[in-house]
Amino acid sequence: MKAIKANTRFSEIVYRLLLSNKAPVLERLQISFIRLGCGAVDVGMWIGIAYAHHVRELELNATSNNRETFRFPRSLYNCETLETLKLRAWVLVDVPSQACLKSLRTLHLHYVDYKDHSSFPNLLFGCPNLENLLLRHNQYYGQIFTIAVPSLRTLTIYDYNDEKDFVGYVINAPSLVGLRLLTVV
Repeated sequence: MKAIKANTRFSEIVYRLLLSNKAPVLERLQISFIRLGCGAVDVGMWIGIAYAHHVRELELNATSNNRETFRFPRSLYNCETLETLKLRAWVLVDVPSQACLKSLRTLHLHYVDYKDHSSFPNLLFGCPNLENLLLRHNQYYGQIFTIAVPSLRTLTIYDYNDEKDFVGYVINAPSLVGLRLLTVV
């Protein structure tokens, strides 16, 4: 019972802080939480409030003790002002085909899970101005991992995939000037 009250108080504090912000632009919001201690509805609302405050950088780190993923709300794949998005650990990337993150320049995906094989391409397609992409430990079994972004300038991949399960990469990025591929064998 104490844990529920503590989580409720914490959620209320975050709501109040975000709603009391009077600045026209919220430069950065970083949310780190343990999956069992924080509700997805609360986190979705916090991000929605940040979007209403024209957030430029969003970092979401969802830790889970029981390997339960946090579903990044599908409605939040539409934001006019977001320039940097960093998703870390136990976040389920479930991107609708109509994603629109047209100001996004930097995307980091660390240890995320994809709902299906169309989520990653849908995310990239919704980022027409993406310049910097970092992928760390992305599981994409049985299919080629395709990265097709005409505006992409730098790509960093930390590849921890097992050779027997992973087919490879196809990179279609005509503006690419920097590529880092780090693998663990």
